[in-house]
Amino acid sequence: MPELIGPVLAILSDQPTSEIHAFWVSSVDEFNELSPAEMLAGQSFETRVEVHPSQQALLDLPANERLRKVLAAAKWQHRGMADIAG
Repeated sequence: MPELIGPVLAILSDQPTSEIHAFWVSSVDEFNELSPAEMLAGQSFETRVEVHPSQQALLDLPANERLRKVLAAAKWQHRGMADIAG
C-alpha cells in the first residue's frame, strides 16, 4: 500500500495535518461508509464490527481502481478546503 499513498498525499499536501488525518479515517458516502484508508488498503479497520457485502465489493476491487476512487475523493476534499479558505 505505500506506493498507493504517495499520489493521494501529493493532492492533500497543502492541507493542515489534522485535515489530512480526518480525510483518511472518516467514512465516505461514495465508499459505502468505508474510509479512504480502508479503501486504499483493500481491507476494513480491525475495529469495524461488520462489513456489508457492498463494502466488501469495494474492498475487493483491484488496487488501481481503489486508488482511482480515493484520488477522486482527495481531489474533492482539496477543492472543498480551497473554497473554505478562499
